[in-house]
Amino acid sequence: MKFQVKLKELVQTPDVVEKALSTKLKKPLGHLAKNPGDKLPFCYGFGLFGDGRHFISIGIAKEIDKHWKQKRVKGQGLDENMKPIKVDKKKYACGTIHINEDGVYVFSVLHGIMKPMEAKAAIKSIPILKKTIGDNYMIVKGEVVEEAPTTEEEDVTTDDETVDRSGMGDETTTDGTEEQQDTTGETTDDTTGDTSSETAPDGKAIAAEFSKIDAAYKSISSLEGQEKAKKVLVVYKNLQSYKPKLEAYVGQVDGKNKAKGEQMLKVITAYYDKLESVASKLDQQVSKKYVDEMEGLFGTLSDEIRAMLNDEGLPEEIKNLMSQIVG
Repeated sequence: MKFQVKLKELVQTPDVVEKALSTKLKKPLGHLAKNPGDKLPFCYGFGLFGDGRHFISIGIAKEIDKHWKQKRVKGQGLDENMKPIKVDKKKYACGTIHINEDGVYVFSVLHGIMKPMEAKAAIKSIPILKKTIGDNYMIVKGEVVEEAPTTEEEDVTTDDETVDRSGMGDETTTDGTEEQQDTTGETTDDTTGDTSSETAPDGKAIAAEFSKIDAAYKSISSLEGQEKAKKVLVVYKNLQSYKPKLEAYVGQVDGKNKAKGEQMLKVITAYYDKLESVASKLDQQVSKKYVDEMEGLFGTLSDEIRAMLNDEGLPEEIKNLMSQIVG
């Protein structure tokens, strides 16, 4: 499904493209709605058309997709004469978008940055996106869930078992790091989002691990057969090792970090409880299959050994040893 805009049009006639944006997005959005799970490329530019005027493309637009991936997310734009200019790379991102099994629009950021609050403003500034997507979306870094905006204040939500971790870093980046801007505009490292908790455990690492497990758990429903069974066992084992760490983290922090940690723990506990009985049954099945296979192999070997015992040319000491094996 194509996004019918050329790079030259976007650069040289941005006002025309801006006015036609909703029309250009209609067919790609219709495709996503009719084909849940199908992924289409997207490109995002906060303030691309000016203050409060933003750009989001959905669908294949080879020139724009290539320019975004190779240039925009690295801070390189084009002027109206198609000459290179510098742009703020923190305002651009590209990746894929699809509708998941819960009917949520998922922006998978593969390159660049989508700040949650800016992305919210961009979506609501484009009429068709405001109408079709609204607040029903989440931003993920690849397969890692980073944000699931549902309210104007980015509050914690448990409606879809997703936790806002804005206090543990507020930007989604291509290298997996999270940056937070202070009031001076300088970038500072902040592992907890709370300056009073400098000695607290690494909240960023805790949140990142939660995101990986959260995404892995949610991917189970899209699998079938042996792949699904394997995924259940892997996720359950990860939950077993992560849950105690998260409990320890919650016990050592306070304030906003404690509240966010408790919300994450609530989600993780729910996942753990749901998978525990299933994983236990799968472990039993795997063990039984292994035992059955070994018993079958031993039975075959026993028959062959007994047949060899009837060989009159076999030395007596060897016969005694083999007799002990088969009983």
